[in-house]
Amino acid sequence: MLENAGSWVTCIIVALVAIAAIGTAVLPLRGYLRRRRADAELFAVLDAAVDQHAPTLARMRARTMRRDAYGNWMTARWRNDVQAFVKREVISKRPWLSKTYAMRSEKVFRRIDGGFKEAGRPDRIANRRPDPMQPLEFGRLCVAELEAAGWHAQLTKERGDGADILAQLNGERLIVHCRLSDRAVEENAVEEIFAARRDDNAAFAAIISNADYAQAARRLAEDNDIALLHFTDLEGALRIEEPRASG
Repeated sequence: MLENAGSWVTCIIVALVAIAAIGTAVLPLRGYLRRRRADAELFAVLDAAVDQHAPTLARMRARTMRRDAYGNWMTARWRNDVQAFVKREVISKRPWLSKTYAMRSEKVFRRIDGGFKEAGRPDRIANRRPDPMQPLEFGRLCVAELEAAGWHAQLTKERGDGADILAQLNGERLIVHCRLSDRAVEENAVEEIFAARRDDNAAFAAIISNADYAQAARRLAEDNDIALLHFTDLEGALRIEEPRASG
């Protein structure tokens, strides 16, 4: 009888060990499935937010990514913008995804950044000098944007970093310098367009670039009423009101 009792005890111990082993194996599986679900939710919400704000993100990317003196991309500012975007548009609305984002932040950045390249968003012109794009071609694109806004535009001069444009609308003249650059446009560009506006007796002056503008250039342009435009901002930025018919 004692022998039978010992057998039962042994069976119970074996069963308990088996149950514990199964539980040990199931717990990691549950954790893995939980992480997969959280990943799927994070990227689904992220993709929807990116689609909604794609034009704004494209402009942010175009203005912040630059090459250093050795030709390497400097992505720090763009990364900070992406992080702020995700926290505002995703994490603030679904705070339970914050831990998942902390673990997947690099993958999130690559997904957003890579999406602009693959989807053909304003990357070709907006993000620095692409190899196929030449200064004169960039000038022609600026002419096309001006004409789409209602101006009668023509190239007047080709320069090493772009082209000069003279545009007219409703009797007003606009002088434009188009600059294709891989670094911020400096104040000397503003001095040049200021002189061109004076010499041509034009009402308006603007610089159009694929790059950002240095702070000194922005201050000088503001003081002299010169528009500093990014190529991705042109839609609607160059329109002026039609003159009202006199009553």
